[in-house]
Amino acid sequence: MRALPLAILLAVSLVAAGPVAPGVGPASAQDGPVSSCIGTVEDRPDASTVVSIQGTRTGPEGAFKEQALLVAFAPDGSVQWVQNSTANGRWWAYDVDPLPNGNLLYATTDPRPPHSVVGEFDPEAGEYVWVERFDGSPDSATNPLVVDAHDADLHGDELVAVDKGEGHERVLAYNRTTGRVTWEWRFDEHPEQFPKSGGGRSGDWTHVNDVDRVSEDL
Repeated sequence: MRALPLAILLAVSLVAAGPVAPGVGPASAQDGPVSSCIGTVEDRPDASTVVSIQGTRTGPEGAFKEQALLVAFAPDGSVQWVQNSTANGRWWAYDVDPLPNGNLLYATTDPRPPHSVVGEFDPEAGEYVWVERFDGSPDSATNPLVVDAHDADLHGDELVAVDKGEGHERVLAYNRTTGRVTWEWRFDEHPEQFPKSGGGRSGDWTHVNDVDRVSEDL
């Protein structure tokens, strides 16, 4: 697997953050139509809040591509920093989780060709500590193809990710130390619980958004 250092775009004001900046203060103080996304921070958290912005917007004419971003908000709702994932070659931005060391586990995608990219991002340094690119073949034990992973979790050396690739829809565990897939659970092996006729459009019948560990053994 290849590790790639990526740049960070710092936003020093709401104006610099552009469309990702939240509205802060009473909604009545805003000009024009009131947005449901604008409000007052009534209960401030103790620490910053980091969110990912997928990179799409819907309107009367349908959906269109926007920048995929990682955004940190201060307890008062102001923007602290923005990492422009699109500028670093990413297409979609998905799950972001805090790690015990203060860094962030961040799941994104690369469109060339479509595959998932998961990495540990250091917000203070503004760069990745490591990056795993899952751009191989679906059956590879050392470089599996994972497509459009909406979620990834790290448990010790085990990186657990969801794979929405057509024909290999699954949840898999990849050991970063050994560089091998150690476990997988495939949806097509459980047709009674997850029939393809159960919903979803063709080619995306599972659309897994999240996977969580429920016990030490599972």
